[in-house]
Amino acid sequence: MAQELTFNISEDQRKLQGPVEAKNFNLKFGTDGVAITHGNPKQWVQGRIGDKELKQVFVNITEGENNTPKDVAGLFLAFVGIIHDKDGRPHRVVDYKHSTTIDVEHGRFRFDFPDQAFTVAGEYQQAFFMLVKEGPGGGCVATMEFDMQVMANFVFTDLVPEDYITPFNDTVDQLLAACKKFKDDTAADEAKFKQELEDAYAKFQKDTNTQLNNFKDATNEDLANFKKANADDIAKFKQQYADAVQAKEDELQSKVDSYTDKIDTMLKDLNQQGIDTTTMLNDLRSQMAALQDKIKNEHLFTEDEAKQLEQRLNQSLTTMFGDPSLYKEPGENLIEKIINEADDRGINVRHFGATGDGQTDDTDAFQKAIDYATNHNHSSVFVPAGKYVITKELTLNFISLFGEGLISSTLVPKGEVPRLITMQWKAIVHNLRINNDQVTGPISDICLAPESGECGTSNIIRDVYFDGGSTQEVTAIEASPKTNGANQTIFSFPNVVDSVTIDDAYNGIHILSSQNAWVNGNVFQNVVIRNFRNTGVWLDGGDHRVSISHNLFSNIQVQYGKNTPNTARAFKINFGVNNKFTMIHTWQDQGSGQAIPSLELQPLPGADSWDIRNNIFDGILESEMVGNQETFNYNDLDGIRLSYWLRPSFKNGYGSLNETKTFAENLLPENLIVDFVQGKRSSLQWDNTNYHPTDKGVDDKGYYVRFTRVDDSNTTGTAVFGLPLNRISDKLRTVNKYTVVIDFDTNGEDNANIAFQVSSGYFSMDSTDRTVLPKGHHQMVRLQNGVYRYYETFDNSASSSDPMFLYAWFGGGKAVNFRHFALVPGWIGPYQSIRETHTTSAWSITSPTQIDFTGSDFKGIMQKLKLSFMPSFYTADWFDKDLVQETKRSNGSYIYTYPIYI
Repeated sequence: MAQELTFNISEDQRKLQGPVEAKNFNLKFGTDGVAITHGNPKQWVQGRIGDKELKQVFVNITEGENNTPKDVAGLFLAFVGIIHDKDGRPHRVVDYKHSTTIDVEHGRFRFDFPDQAFTVAGEYQQAFFMLVKEGPGGGCVATMEFDMQVMANFVFTDLVPEDYITPFNDTVDQLLAACKKFKDDTAADEAKFKQELEDAYAKFQKDTNTQLNNFKDATNEDLANFKKANADDIAKFKQQYADAVQAKEDELQSKVDSYTDKIDTMLKDLNQQGIDTTTMLNDLRSQMAALQDKIKNEHLFTEDEAKQLEQRLNQSLTTMFGDPSLYKEPGENLIEKIINEADDRGINVRHFGATGDGQTDDTDAFQKAIDYATNHNHSSVFVPAGKYVITKELTLNFISLFGEGLISSTLVPKGEVPRLITMQWKAIVHNLRINNDQVTGPISDICLAPESGECGTSNIIRDVYFDGGSTQEVTAIEASPKTNGANQTIFSFPNVVDSVTIDDAYNGIHILSSQNAWVNGNVFQNVVIRNFRNTGVWLDGGDHRVSISHNLFSNIQVQYGKNTPNTARAFKINFGVNNKFTMIHTWQDQGSGQAIPSLELQPLPGADSWDIRNNIFDGILESEMVGNQETFNYNDLDGIRLSYWLRPSFKNGYGSLNETKTFAENLLPENLIVDFVQGKRSSLQWDNTNYHPTDKGVDDKGYYVRFTRVDDSNTTGTAVFGLPLNRISDKLRTVNKYTVVIDFDTNGEDNANIAFQVSSGYFSMDSTDRTVLPKGHHQMVRLQNGVYRYYETFDNSASSSDPMFLYAWFGGGKAVNFRHFALVPGWIGPYQSIRETHTTSAWSITSPTQIDFTGSDFKGIMQKLKLSFMPSFYTADWFDKDLVQETKRSNGSYIYTYPIYI
C-alpha cells in the first residue's frame, strides 16, 4: 500500500535550516529541522536503492484550522531533494514531471519518484514537495518538507548516482538521442549512396569494355570514330554523377539545417525554463558548427564525441550555477534559493534599475517596481540598503514598500516634491528611513489619503524614521483626503501608524478635514516627535470640514527643542469630536525661560467651540494648556497632569503643580426630585395632559419620578414640566450664558422615538406671554449606569423684569424616569464636573410689616410672598393661601413661610 502524506499549507510550520558543520569547505546540513505539520508532528518517506519508479506516495493538500481540502486546479507537485554519498559528494534531485493529479477538488496527488532518487543509501539532508502553478508564468505556492531515507540494497550495488534535474535532463536526453539518430541516419544514407555510385560506375566500365572489345579488330580510324561518338554519353554520365553528388550533399545539408533548428528550439525551451546563459549557448552553437563541418567532410559524430559534449554541458551547468551553498538564502539548490529569496523579499527595486547611491534619480525604478508588483499579483516591493533619490510622488495601492531597517534603507526626496508617498487601499510602509535634507519646498512625506475622489483606508505605517528638513515645512505624516465634487463624501479610515520617530519636522502628524472629507477611526501609537517647529499632533479643519472623530492617539511623546518657537504646540486641537489621547507626554528642552504651552484647544477663526468636544485626554504635560472656558468644559481633561519645571513652584525652582479643576456649580437645589419622592410640595410643576406621574421611588440609580403616557395610541403627545427660577433669578440675570442638564432613563423601554426640548426665558405673571432666550447647543450622552444626560445651552442676551423660567418638553416614549436637574453658569460639556451647591428648603420671606392675605387673588398673594408659579400650569392647583404661615419676631418684623421646597 502506497504511503499517504498530508500537508496543511496555511498551518504547518517549517523550522529554519542551515549549515551546522563546515569542514574542508564541505557543508554538512542538519536533519532535525523537519516540518511541524498540522496534526502530524513528522512526515517521512522510506525507499530502497533500486526502487526507481516503483516507489509511489499519495499527497493530500489541506489548508485552514479545520484541514479543509484545497482545490489544486492549475497546480502540480515538484520534488526537490539533496543527499550526500559516502564520499561527501552532493547529489541533487529536482523532478517536475512525475506528479499526477488524482482529485483536483480535494487536493490529492500521486507522485512517482524517479530513478535517481534511490541511488544513494542514507538520509536526505533536505527533501520537500513544491506546489507549483502550471504555465510559463507559474511560481511556487507552498513548500512541504518531510524526512526521506534510502535503505541499502546489497543486490543492486553498481548504480551510479548523479544529479537529476527536470526538465533540463529531459531536454539533454532528447539532444543526445537526436545526435545518435542523426549519426545513424547519415551513416546509412552515406553507405547507400556510395554503393549506388560504385554500382553505377562498375556497370559503366563493363558496358564500355564490352563495346571496346567489339571493336578490337577495327581500324584505328574506326576506334577513334567510336570514342568520338560516345564522348557525349560519357560527358552526360559524368554530369549525372555530379548532379547526384550535389543532390545528396543538398539532402545532407537540409538534414543538418533541420537538426540545427531542433537544437535552437531546445535551447529556447531551456531559456524559458530559467537556464538562459550566453556562455552555454555559444558553446552549443560551436559544437553544432564543428558537427556540421564534420558531416560535410563525410566524418561521423562518434560516441566519444557525444560523451565529451555531455561532459562539457555538465561543466557549463556547474559554471553557470556555481556552488549553491555559498548563497546563504535557505534552500539546497539555486532555483530553490531564488524562489525563497523572491518569497522573502518581494519585488526588488534594484532589479528595475534603482542604484541607491544617493545621487542618481531612482524615481522611475521605484515606479516600475510598483507597477510590476501591481500588474503581476505581488504585494511587496523591497528596498535594499542604500540612499534612493525620489523626485516625484509614489502612490501605493495594495502594495507593501519595505526596507532592511530604519537606517539602512533611506528614501531621499529631492527638490519640489509636495507629496512623497500617497497610500490608498491596504498599503504598508515599514522598515524605512525618510531623510528630507534635499527638499526645497513644503512636503508631506507619507499621506494617509487618496488621490482626489478616492478613499484612503486600511493602510499601515510601521517602524519608519523621519528626519532632516530643518529649513523646510516638512510634515511627516498627513491625513487630508479631498473630494472631487462638492456633494461627494470620502474618508481616511481605519489606518494605523505604529512605532515611528519624527525628528526636525515642521509638523509631526497633521490631520485635516476639508472638502467634505472624514478622518475617522485611525490609530496613532508609539510615536516620538522631537525638535518640531510648528505642531507635534495637529487636528485641523479647512473649508467644508466634516469630521475628525474616534481617532486614537496612544503613547505619543513630544519634545520641544531649543529652537522651538513660542507659537508651536505639541498638541493642537482646532477641530475634532470624540477622539482619545491617552499616555500623551511632553517635555521641554529650551533650557531657560517660560515653558511653551503643550496643549491648545482653540476653535478655528469664525468657528464655534462646539467643534471641539467630547475628546478625552490623559498624560503628563510639562507646561500649561491653552483654550477657552468652553473648550475646557466640553472635553474630558481629568486625566491630564501638569508639571511646571520652567515655572518655579518651590524655592528650589523645581516641582510639579496640578491645577485644581474648576467645577461648574449647580444653581438649582440638589434634591428637587428627592423632595417630590418624599411627598414634599415641589416647585416643579407638571402639565400632565398626555403623561401622568405614575410612580416615584428610589432604585440602584437613585431617586426618580416616572411619567407614563396616558394613551398608548397617542404616540405624538408630549409632557411638559415647568420650573420658576425663584431664588436664583437675580443671580442668573448677570450670567451671559448658562447650561441646563437633565438626567433621565427610559425604564427599559425603546427610546428610539423619545424627543427632548428645553426652553428658558422670562414670563409674565399677568399673562402667558414669554420671552424665550436663544439656544446654543444641545447634546445627549449615555452614562455608564444607563442613565441619559441631556444638555441645552442658552444665551442670556434678553433683559426683562419678569420672573425667569425653565420649560422642558418630552414625548414619543412610553415612560420616562426623571432623576436630576442642574443649571450651571457657562456652556459646559458632558465631561465637566458639576458641584451641588445647596439643598431645598421651605420657602420663606421676611417682611418689616404684617402682610394682608385676604381675598382670592392668588397671583396678588404670591406676589406679596415673592413666589412665582407658571401662569399656564393651573396656578390654583399649585398654590393654597391657607398654607401660608405667619410668625412675628421680637423686633416686630414678620416671617412668612409656605410649605413648598425650593
